[in-house]
Amino acid sequence: MSILDEMIVERLKESNRRDRLGLPNQAWDHGGDSYDGSRLSGSQRDKVERALKHHVRFGKAFFWASPSGASQRRLMEKDNTWQLGFKRDGVQYSYRSEVSVSCANIYYRGYFCQDGEKKTARLFKNLLKEG
Repeated sequence: MSILDEMIVERLKESNRRDRLGLPNQAWDHGGDSYDGSRLSGSQRDKVERALKHHVRFGKAFFWASPSGASQRRLMEKDNTWQLGFKRDGVQYSYRSEVSVSCANIYYRGYFCQDGEKKTARLFKNLLKEG
């Protein structure tokens, strides 16, 4: 397991612990926030980690077996199609996940953007490395 994977797992464990204790958990906030420091704020780091974890998980989703019932397929689409965004040093970052489930396959598209321009997942990985 890479260092990035270990960091993501630790963040998720902390998030789950906070949920069980009923403490506020900012990791799953879908709203945009603004921070003009040189480092990522806590909620921004959580958003970046969540996006990367989701992207890694669904990267090979085409080879998964899709749910058998139509309602289960629509629920899977609804639960895994979302977006998040934040602003850092005057630059707008966003991630959008689109999941479509057919009877035979699961289709995933992940969009990483910087100021509205499409980028690769490397953009968010570099944000984690920077701080």
